[in-house]
Amino acid sequence: DALQGEAGKGIRMVRDNLTKALREAGLQEIPALGLQFDPYLMDAIQQVTEKDSKDGFVKEVLRKGYRLHDRILRPAQVIVVRTEGDTNG
Repeated sequence: DALQGEAGKGIRMVRDNLTKALREAGLQEIPALGLQFDPYLMDAIQQVTEKDSKDGFVKEVLRKGYRLHDRILRPAQVIVVRTEGDTNG
């Protein structure tokens, strides 16, 4: 953590309280890492080709996504695996 001293402690407390209030209001992080790519919840920013990975699964999350109840506030930005030799699409 780059925040140090009393100022950093105060900023962390505010951040933690804000995070708690948002979660209590229904804000949820969109799970993505290791899951099947879902175009309704995620934006595929990049594809990587790998031999020994599952095609269409999220390899890395570049930017977390969030939803509030049933509304997507920001889709997760992800890197998706494409199996080596797959020529579909």
